[in-house]
Amino acid sequence: DELLSIFWTYRTIPRTATQETLFVLTYGMEAVISAEIGLPSNKVQNFIVQDNEGEMRFNLDLLEQKREEAAIRMAKYKEQIA
Repeated sequence: DELLSIFWTYRTIPRTATQETLFVLTYGMEAVISAEIGLPSNKVQNFIVQDNEGEMRFNLDLLEQKREEAAIRMAKYKEQIA
């Protein structure tokens, strides 16, 4: 039971090198973790069902650019630690 929570946490915490979560780099949008559903957060409060599909498509259009930017940040990070 705990392993699923650990994997979810790993995918939704921003990496130091890329400043992005693995979820964002995979799906192009931030994940809403289960703890946020019951709490007032920007993701939950600003959610509009009618606009959701359009925003998801827009995020997918920008996904490749976001991945490229993350790769550049990763390369810079690796240079700093080397």
